[in-house]
Amino acid sequence: LLFRHIVFKEQPCIPAMFLIHERKLTETHQFMFQECLVRIPYLKKVTCPIVTDNEKAIVNVIHDVLFNIPHVLCWNHLIHDVRYWLQKHAAPSADIATYIGDVRLLFHSPTEEVYNNQFSAIQRTWDAQFEQYYTKEIHSNINSIGRWRLEELGIYNPCSGVTNNQSESMNRVIKDLQGWKEHHWTVLF
Repeated sequence: LLFRHIVFKEQPCIPAMFLIHERKLTETHQFMFQECLVRIPYLKKVTCPIVTDNEKAIVNVIHDVLFNIPHVLCWNHLIHDVRYWLQKHAAPSADIATYIGDVRLLFHSPTEEVYNNQFSAIQRTWDAQFEQYYTKEIHSNINSIGRWRLEELGIYNPCSGVTNNQSESMNRVIKDLQGWKEHHWTVLF
């Protein structure tokens, strides 16, 4: 769990809590976030958003335990999921580029009304299977994705929307460390 420390000019992302686990289970994440609330009671009053990939175990726990904190989904992960789905269904490269462009256009819609109008027009050009996938997996979560929501939360980036790249970078550092033969872990409680 990282946070952006806005007191500093560079606004660095700083780890607030680590969870070392073998599997991505709801119970494991629930323990972490409940522990977070015990150690940082102020989180019950926080209204700054939390950005995640669409991993169900984390999403469910955030909605159950940190229900007061706005939750949004990382565009990079969603675009990756769309690309993966299209490749898995043997879409030609040109079609993949078109679908990804359509999805980005929809995400960048300035209002929900504009989004709905564009979605109605674009979905008619899509393959029925992709339209069904998008409607179920993405459209149903659009209020955790859309530009209008991100702007309302003050986290919209005109180039990338919103990402959890900082967390991914930290995960990479940790995975590199795991490749070392010697580990020295200090647990502070």
